[in-house]
Amino acid sequence: MLAAVQSLGNLATSAGPGALWTAVSPTAAVAYLDAWMLVALAGPLMTAARRTDYRSHVASSAPAST
Repeated sequence: MLAAVQSLGNLATSAGPGALWTAVSPTAAVAYLDAWMLVALAGPLMTAARRTDYRSHVASSAPAST
């Protein structure tokens, strides 16, 4: 089942840029892929920023040990 889902994702990933490459230009296909790469990169960066904020909040609200 996992392989089937991954194969459909691979097909969609190839078909979109391939159609752009053929119908518009190679530059349009690469720009499309670059845009998705930046979107994919934003997720982990935002998660890391939230995780850092959460850790600093938890550390500042912890009771002081004596």
